[in-house]
Amino acid sequence: SVNGYFAMSETHDGQILICGGTASTISDGMNRCDKYNPTTDVWTRATDITRERLWGSGALTKHGSVLICGRLNWGLPSCDLYDTVTDTVSTTTPPNAWDSIGPTVSPLSDGRALYCGGTVSTHESAC
Repeated sequence: SVNGYFAMSETHDGQILICGGTASTISDGMNRCDKYNPTTDVWTRATDITRERLWGSGALTKHGSVLICGRLNWGLPSCDLYDTVTDTVSTTTPPNAWDSIGPTVSPLSDGRALYCGGTVSTHESAC
């Protein structure tokens, strides 16, 4: 389970996927993912994302996968694509915003996604 700073998105089948964030215990890494089924009120473990992420954002794409983006501390932001049908995760091309924090990922109608976040060093937005 996670406490905060995690990425969250609805999945193609109406569940809620949360990934990353601050861990509640040492054994729960900041790359952990869990799904919540609001119909059954049950949490289940999902496949972990490829690296630890804080200040994340998630977005359901038009193809049914969830794009999960974020960064760990002062590291470079990165994204994974979580396939909700096969419960598999693959790495995507990283966003071109070096020090963005608290990003927002928004799906676009053509299948791409827009990644935006505020920067730490210049206090400006970056997309």
